[in-house]
Amino acid sequence: MHRKVSDRWRMVLVLLAGLGAAAAGCGPADQETASRRTLPAGPNETADVHRDDSSEPAAVPEPSLAMGTWDDVTAFVEANRGRIVVVDIWSTSCLPCVRELPHLATLQKLDSERIACLAFDVDYTGSRERPPESFRDRVETVLEKVQACYPVILSVTPADEVFRRLELPSIPAVCVYGPDGRLVQRFDASLYDPDSDREEAFTYEDDIIPLVQNLLSRPPD
Repeated sequence: MHRKVSDRWRMVLVLLAGLGAAAAGCGPADQETASRRTLPAGPNETADVHRDDSSEPAAVPEPSLAMGTWDDVTAFVEANRGRIVVVDIWSTSCLPCVRELPHLATLQKLDSERIACLAFDVDYTGSRERPPESFRDRVETVLEKVQACYPVILSVTPADEVFRRLELPSIPAVCVYGPDGRLVQRFDASLYDPDSDREEAFTYEDDIIPLVQNLLSRPPD
């Protein structure tokens, strides 16, 4: 919360710089991709992946993980105008969140040229004994298990403040933005229908992926 603005935006630039490589690495390597690709290994360093046309597709890269706020999410959406942006708001202590999180990689693989995915972790509660950085190992462990291949922001804003700002009742929650940068739909607990046979308010398979596929099928404005 008390980081200098310059430090935060320097981290944002690193995160955004790694997007293209992180997104493209979710699926088979494109035949037109350059023979040398730089992939993010962390918020302050990069790792080089080398391949030629005769080699196997590049391995899925490690996700880029940076500390930040919802303002950084907004900057991410703005930086990806022209693409569909999917932002997953989650925490390692939320079992439904972790259960659904692997589908975010599924979306990234669907069309890495026209889709940009981002995970926003809200594990930090504001406790002085447990600063945001202390959750890094837990977050990285989950990301490894779900084979994450997209940028991840670990919130330095306490979760309750994030919920108040977004008027969010709970997590999991997923925001889908159109190519124009506008919010198309937010999926959260408010969509839960007690009269329905469904146990969850939404799922990627039933709700989010079909919406994104529909957006992909629309002709450009």
